Amino acid sequence: MINAWYKQQVRNGVEFSNNFLPKISDREVWDKVDNSIKQIIIARAEEKMGYEWPSIFATDFMAFRRTFDRKAYENKCRPRRSALCDFVLAECFENKGRFYDDIVNLIWLICEESYWGVSAHRYDESLKLPDTTDHYIDLFAAETAAAISPIKYILYDYFKTEYPELLKRIDKELDDRIFTPYLSHTDYWWMAFYHDNIINNWNAWINSSVLTCFLLADKSEKRNQGIQKCCASISNFVNSYPKDGGCNEGPCYWGAAGGSLFLFLYLLQLSTNKKNELFDTQIIKNIGAYIRKVYIGDIYFVNFADGDTKANPSWLSYKFGLCTDDLSLAALGAKFCDRFHEPWVTTNFLKFFFGVLDYTEAKQFSEKAEFNTFEALNDTQVTVLRETTDTNKGLFLAAKGGNNGESHNHNDVGNFIVYLDSHPVIIDTGWLDYTAKTFSNERYTIWVNRSDWHNLPTVNGAVQLDGYTKKAGSFSAEDNGDIYKVNVEFSGVYESGANLNSLERSIEFNKASGVITLTDSYDFKEEANLICEHLMFANKPEINSNTLTVKTASGKSVNIEFSKDFSVTVEEKSQDDSRLNLNWGGKVYRASFTACVCKTSEFKIKITKQ
Repeated sequence: MINAWYKQQVRNGVEFSNNFLPKISDREVWDKVDNSIKQIIIARAEEKMGYEWPSIFATDFMAFRRTFDRKAYENKCRPRRSALCDFVLAECFENKGRFYDDIVNLIWLICEESYWGVSAHRYDESLKLPDTTDHYIDLFAAETAAAISPIKYILYDYFKTEYPELLKRIDKELDDRIFTPYLSHTDYWWMAFYHDNIINNWNAWINSSVLTCFLLADKSEKRNQGIQKCCASISNFVNSYPKDGGCNEGPCYWGAAGGSLFLFLYLLQLSTNKKNELFDTQIIKNIGAYIRKVYIGDIYFVNFADGDTKANPSWLSYKFGLCTDDLSLAALGAKFCDRFHEPWVTTNFLKFFFGVLDYTEAKQFSEKAEFNTFEALNDTQVTVLRETTDTNKGLFLAAKGGNNGESHNHNDVGNFIVYLDSHPVIIDTGWLDYTAKTFSNERYTIWVNRSDWHNLPTVNGAVQLDGYTKKAGSFSAEDNGDIYKVNVEFSGVYESGANLNSLERSIEFNKASGVITLTDSYDFKEEANLICEHLMFANKPEINSNTLTVKTASGKSVNIEFSKDFSVTVEEKSQDDSRLNLNWGGKVYRASFTACVCKTSEFKIKITKQ
């Protein structure tokens, strides 16, 4: 649909401008930036002035292939980009020339790199090193270009006077690494020009970066071809998206998926100097609203799939909300405005740049976010249930169906989480640092990705299998006034050794009384069976007969009463991992409920507040 919109603009004679960003000489823009934000970024830049950046060796790239170490390469190349962003903004704030040497040095160093992507994304398994005669465009090659290109524009007048050779070098590298390969290839899987290709965040993320470069390039037929192809490719992404706007990659990847789609549309809006009609379509509104719907409270989001429970929707959700007239979405983004200036892990310059420019406006945004007590994403098969509309009060529950072939998925069909007053009770552990195993055939040997480390049963020793065909047999969520009901049938996702005819999970959430009751109903093929149900916790639960008591960070307690014929054990799982440390302080707890049962049986828990 974006492609159709683009073609209509061409037929109407609409010009796509290449001067829609402020230059450093636009002092009115830069002088308006909040002084506290200026000082934070200037201080960061000052810390890195004159730094001797370490060389990036061939063996750093090969480390991923040799020892499965992706950080040896990334820890050298990515800090360069983050520092460059800080230097450029610091210079734009001061306009004194203090940071130009560091800016020129870093641009030159980055241009000297053989490859702008990362070793973990090597596209040809036969290559030990990148092919510099045919630059493959991965996430970070595109993102590097999408930093260099606007920086060239913002500082163009200075570069033209002082370093015209640098401008020539930038143009050559953009052409060799982005423009030529992008226009020459239709076989990059993420472009999604073939029906059997996976379509995930790579499409929107890369296309928004490549579009940045084409829009800021000198006007030419090649530029026109590039803009059109970007619109055609990203249309494949939108057309593949669930109609409810749900991101099955999880909230942390919303910024890379739906958020990057927003940046793409926002750039089209800026370059045509008019309201972009595409923001008025329901699918686009739904894609934006997703991140609001899965907000729990405080700093927490529903973290099904790879991702942190502590997400940061930041500028993307603020501006997305304004463009789609979703004031609650905008208010949610404004709530995080004090983090707009944080350097993006992926060093996406424009998201960082726009966040800084819009900080003061967002800080003064007066609308308050409103949240529904019931949200059902029926296409994505995720539901969110609240006891009250106040995110800081009452029980919160999210549950999912889905399948085990979703991008960035865990084997977690039927999983659920519970929070109280925006504090975690029953959790999804989330992800660990990415390694070579993460996206290999060993992905489901990683414990956080396995069903037995989610709030799910192990049945006759069998765990869930991965793949698109391993999906919920049915999923429904209903709002019946004071009572919510969620049902998911998921026997088909288990190994054959589970011996299941059916397995149905029913959740009843009584909003009036603040009680959640979960029942797993089993129908087995044989008489004698072993069930081991699991629940994951951020804080260690105490066992008292057939009740677990869990305290939240605020000191409040939740009781979880379970079926008396099940025995329970609690174990601690700890690991020195930056993601586990960020989300859960380096450790989580698993309660396992075990019983030998007959052909038909039930496991039930009742969750109440003390």
